[in-house]
Formats: sequence, structure tokens, C-alpha cells
Amino acid sequence: MLPQLRRTHEPALTLEQLSECYLTLVYRYLYRRLGPAEKADADDLTAQTFQAALRGLHRLKKDTDPYLWLLGIARRELINHARRQKYRKTEPLDTAPEPLAIDHSPESVALGQERQRQLWRILDSLAADQREALLLQHLDDLSVAQIAQVLGKTHAATNSLLQRARQSALARGGAYFLDDETETMS
Repeated sequence: MLPQLRRTHEPALTLEQLSECYLTLVYRYLYRRLGPAEKADADDLTAQTFQAALRGLHRLKKDTDPYLWLLGIARRELINHARRQKYRKTEPLDTAPEPLAIDHSPESVALGQERQRQLWRILDSLAADQREALLLQHLDDLSVAQIAQVLGKTHAATNSLLQRARQSALARGGAYFLDDETETMS
């Protein structure tokens, strides 16, 4: 469950209130996109996100979810960072911590790492907006309405985007997804 700042009849939220409630969540969002090798960039982009939020705080509407507003800013900061660096991360899941598994044999660990690389290759082959929508849904656990707000799209357009993303991922990585079905059916 996401923390929610209570809006009262006070004139506006302060940067301090926003950072107390959402700093860690915004940092996680950026860190997940950049990966552990780019921790310093995640730190910098988090700071830039809150600097931009401070500059635009007067434009935050009362009916806007502050978390989603901040994610939109973080997303734009990330895009600008990628443009500035001409940087494109191809396999950030390589260095992600291994999920806990029942079988910790070297073979099982190697297989898990290879599956993570495969999954990232599939995600990386998607259009940027499709990849971002899927990551917002599955990594950040946002609803379609929340994803629409972050991406600045309508609910219907976001639904279509997610559907196209799933279809594209399945088309590009059918064997990856079929392996999962085969294993669960066995």
C-alpha cells in the first residue's frame, strides 16, 4: 500500500512533506530503472526530481496524487539523463539480487541469472513506452489508472499500450514464456 498524504485545507504541500513520504519510493523507482551499477545516478536523479518538484510545486493540483506526480517528474528526469548520457542500459537485471530460491545449486543459480537476462532482453526489445508501462505495472505495482497518470495518457490508451506490450513481449520471447507453462504443466 502506498503512503498517502492527507490533503487538508492547508494552502499547499511542502517539499519536506513530499520528501518525507515519497523520497524512498521515488529513489526505488529510479534505482530499478538504472540498476545497482548506477546507484550514484539514482541518487542524483532523485535529488533532481525533488528539485524539479520544488520548482513546480505551485502547479500541483489538489486532486492529483503527489506520488504519481513525482513519478512523472522522475520519469522525465530519467529520460533526460539517458539523452544526455546517450546511455542505454541493456541488461540491468544482471546485477540484481538473486531471488530466494529453494534450490541454491550453481546450476540453478546460473539458470536463474540466464532467465533474468532473457527477460531483460525481451523487455529491452520493446518500445520505450511499452517497456515503461509494463515496469510500472509489474515492478512498481501501479494500476492502469495510475500508469496513465504517470505517462500522461488516457486510461484507454494505457490499456491499449499494455496490451500491445504484452503481445510484443510474447511475440519476442514466446519460448521464454512457453517454458514457464511447460514447467507448470509437468
